[in-house]
Amino acid sequence: MSFTTAFGKNLQRPTIEVYFAASSLTAVLHLLNEVLDNIEGYHDFYLLEKAPPRSWNRNPARELLQRAPDCPSGEPGHQRTEQPLF
Repeated sequence: MSFTTAFGKNLQRPTIEVYFAASSLTAVLHLLNEVLDNIEGYHDFYLLEKAPPRSWNRNPARELLQRAPDCPSGEPGHQRTEQPLF
């Protein structure tokens, strides 16, 4: 953004600065194209990254209790419960 801002300001100045601004147009376009390429590369990398699907209703503590086997001793503190902890 700073490239285009400086370029636009130089176009509104005296004639000699407009001339130098116009001569730097190719450099500004080249830099903007490089920025665009970098953004596309990072965007593609981010979308291709493997991640497990997320669930908004997920309660990890409850899932652990549901997967845990029942305690053979029959103690109430070690039995699996179907009620949420919180």
